Amino acid sequence: MRRAETISALGFLLVVVAWGFNYPFLRLGTQFAPPAVLFFLRALAGLLVMIPLLRVIGWHVELSHPQILRALGIGTVGYGAFFLLWGYAAAGVPPGEASVFIYLFPIWVLLLSAPILGQLPRPLQLAGVLLGFGGVVLVAGVGTQALQGSPRDLLLLTAAGLCWAIGTVLSKRVFARIEMVAANGWQLAAGTALLGVVAAATEPWGSIRWTGDLLVVVAWTGILGTGAAYLIWYYLLARNAAGPLSAFTFLVVVVAWVGSVTFFREAIDPPQVIGVALILVALYLVGRGGTAEIASPPEREAEGSMGNQSLPGATRTQESSLSACSGDERMMA
Repeated sequence: MRRAETISALGFLLVVVAWGFNYPFLRLGTQFAPPAVLFFLRALAGLLVMIPLLRVIGWHVELSHPQILRALGIGTVGYGAFFLLWGYAAAGVPPGEASVFIYLFPIWVLLLSAPILGQLPRPLQLAGVLLGFGGVVLVAGVGTQALQGSPRDLLLLTAAGLCWAIGTVLSKRVFARIEMVAANGWQLAAGTALLGVVAAATEPWGSIRWTGDLLVVVAWTGILGTGAAYLIWYYLLARNAAGPLSAFTFLVVVVAWVGSVTFFREAIDPPQVIGVALILVALYLVGRGGTAEIASPPEREAEGSMGNQSLPGATRTQESSLSACSGDERMMA
């Protein structure tokens, strides 16, 4: 396996593990802080980690003022609204159930990628995404037991996943490959600011219980689950088609389920085992082929001087698996 492929695979593994444990940790955190405050602390911790990391690992890129404004606008939806909606529903929905409704996300991305990015999923990939979501439903126990979340909370989680998908697809559309990771820092800053304003205006800060458990929740979900994980996510997004890459995040639900079984002694039901198998089959189907692009994405136009780009309007096939990065792709400098 080439070095670039190894880095991509290990990076995605870190993202899956970090995001998978976000769900039980954030459910725990709602016992110690109001929703907007909890997610503001998460976003702030992530921002304080992400900005230095961008410079230390050499991924910092100076953006123009229009690009910064675009990043701030995207971040208000992709981070701010996403975290806010998730936060208001987190306390009333079990982690596994919450993950199912947020992980309509890959389906939203697949649907949005066609009109916004011109990336059309192949039938096998579309079948894989739908099969994967079916596996997610079984892993979370939805359909084998009564839903515990209220219709309001489940609607908020669905809307949260849509906001995340909008931020992902617009980032892919607006920013060139070399700009995408740096723009992510501005996006997180916008989301953090929105959360801070809402928390200051609506939440009783005096109700925060500063315990060791809360600090662990903020450290995991902020440092790993936001700062490091989203940095890697946008690095991978810059190098892979949005729809198929997003489908691989179904593995997050499997990690959340394994964590619940291991640390919270939840029982293993046969439907959950079947769900994991369906997800694995779905990921194989998604990784089998590329996406048909009906137009050349902006990042390819921005890389015109590097050669090997498609002409605008041309139809081509783009590799969509995590190992699709070519050997000559370099870390951002």
